[in-house]
Amino acid sequence: ASLKKTKVTLDNTKKKYDRAMNLFEKDLISFEEKEAIETQYYSAMADIQSSEARLEQAESQLDSSKVDLTYTIIKSPIDGVVINRRVNIGQTVAASFQAPVLFQIANDLSKMQVECSVDEADIGKVKEGQKVRFTVDAFPDENFTGKVSQVRYAPEIVQNVVTYTTIVEVDNPEMKLRPGMTATASVVTGEAKNVLRVPNSALRFNPSLSPEEMRELMESMRQEMRERRGGSSRPEGTSPGGDAHRQAAQRPGSGQHASGMRGFSMQGAQVRQFARVWIEDESGKLKMVFVRTGVTDNSYTEIVSGSLKEGQLVITGETSGQEDRRTSTSRMFRMF
Repeated sequence: ASLKKTKVTLDNTKKKYDRAMNLFEKDLISFEEKEAIETQYYSAMADIQSSEARLEQAESQLDSSKVDLTYTIIKSPIDGVVINRRVNIGQTVAASFQAPVLFQIANDLSKMQVECSVDEADIGKVKEGQKVRFTVDAFPDENFTGKVSQVRYAPEIVQNVVTYTTIVEVDNPEMKLRPGMTATASVVTGEAKNVLRVPNSALRFNPSLSPEEMRELMESMRQEMRERRGGSSRPEGTSPGGDAHRQAAQRPGSGQHASGMRGFSMQGAQVRQFARVWIEDESGKLKMVFVRTGVTDNSYTEIVSGSLKEGQLVITGETSGQEDRRTSTSRMFRMF
């Protein structure tokens, strides 16, 4: 409106200027009157240029205000589910060098990640692509599965305990898993199918025998081994079971690994692959059987070699009445 008014004033002033120039050429007006009309005309031209400049400035301010208005509408960069809101309606949000967090959004809850803290003693066995089984407190009777997608090298030290973060990819089609849940995970570093297995309690069992009974048991086992080999004997210290029997006679009730290590004369990592279980022979007497173990899931252990057969009873403990409590390997067909 101001620009239009200035243009009207300019047109009127131009007409007066043209009329004054015609009158001045005919010497009908003085030179001072002519200069006054010229001044008015040039001033009107300057006013219209100033009005045009103010119009451009107003348009620039309008565009800037429109841009600022678009900033008041904050849109999520991704589609997902809001899991946390940190602002309320009517709250003032001030922009600074660090952008404020308004909402936390989960992109796709059908695919989630589990961050596992693996102890430094076990991290060497964890590789990308390995299977993972885990449970959550919300569904204690249900097992979930995933796959290792990343093994990070950055250590995390908490109270002098060093752990490494391992990322596990998990499918969540039923939306049972939620962000922030606590999971107890097990990484499958070894797998064996269609093998013989025994409960770990059978590998830990030690009978409550007196030194004389243990010595008599070891002697009968040595005699049986000699008869099985046709009466041949080996030098002391080289028999697969000799040292183990003598050690058990000296230390009744000792752990299985102590006897097993001396019995097989192994050292280092090979020692942990050998153990012993207790069974009852045909006459109901205790008998020790040496076995070689494989992978374990902390409940059952694979039997790689030994004289155990499928369906054979092994002793896992004793009752308060000193009666043997036994469990059958026929219940354990596979190592999962």
